Amino acid sequence: MGIDTSSVSVLIVTYNSDHVVEDCLLPLPSDSEVLVVDNLSTDLSIEKVTQVRPQAIVIANSSNAGFARAVNLAAEHAHGDYLLLLNPDARIEENAIVTLLRDMETDPSIGIAAPLMTDSHGAFKVLGAGFAPTIKNMALHGFGISRVAPRNQKLEGHHLYRDSNLDSVRELDWVSGGCMLVRRSVWEALGGLTTRWFMYAEDVEFCLRARQLGTKVILDPGAIAVHDFGGSSKDVAGSTNTVWIVNLYDLYCSTMASSRVACLVWKWTVASGFLIRAAAFRLQGIVRPSARRSADANVSRYRAFATALLRAAPARRATRT
Repeated sequence: MGIDTSSVSVLIVTYNSDHVVEDCLLPLPSDSEVLVVDNLSTDLSIEKVTQVRPQAIVIANSSNAGFARAVNLAAEHAHGDYLLLLNPDARIEENAIVTLLRDMETDPSIGIAAPLMTDSHGAFKVLGAGFAPTIKNMALHGFGISRVAPRNQKLEGHHLYRDSNLDSVRELDWVSGGCMLVRRSVWEALGGLTTRWFMYAEDVEFCLRARQLGTKVILDPGAIAVHDFGGSSKDVAGSTNTVWIVNLYDLYCSTMASSRVACLVWKWTVASGFLIRAAAFRLQGIVRPSARRSADANVSRYRAFATALLRAAPARRATRT
């Protein structure tokens, strides 16, 4: 019996995405429902969508409502048994969608499935998938320990790497919302994505809640998607994005931490890891002048992560919104 891709509703959020959304739409199955919520783009995103996929359901927001609110709005209008969250700068072929569907139809305990995400240049080293942002897992990531020994599963942290043990389907704590297939029954049981943040960390939080329900979250390396990270909006500045680490800190303190002390330990542990990595890259730039430019960029990046985290305000306890 073949896999029915008409059971999939693809949910896409655009914001000034006319330069990438065509490549996102073209590979999708012709019988899959496509819903696009546009967050008040000032370019031709909506026109591009209707040109490439005339049958798509397009919802034009009157404001930039953020990622989670826009996805939740799209889900309200979707009819499929499966919801595929897909960034407009990501591309997934029909065969990869079929692979994920087969995983979920074979094992009803799987509630969320994701492909292996790469970029068009094959340069991705850090994957948008891994384990819960506990102090231990964030220390393994922040200090770069899991990067040094990526195939040692005992040392895997918040993120997996391209060199991690990906020889078969992996059951994880979270996968990226940039390309995530969700069983509708799980989506409805969880009430969709939290709108606590404008964007970033809502996919981690969603997956953790799914795990609490007892449903599996998997990454199938046999399904491949391409994501040119940061290309979904032409207005994205070139400065280092630190929102992700601040939101993860908020997620940990609001839903996972046992006390305020635990929050402080998390903050200082992760920030220390980033600062040590910055120092290591500074040394690399001195020892290897040929690598000075890339080393300096990494010094700035990790210092920015640490600085933003140390400045982050104490988190408030989470409430479902």
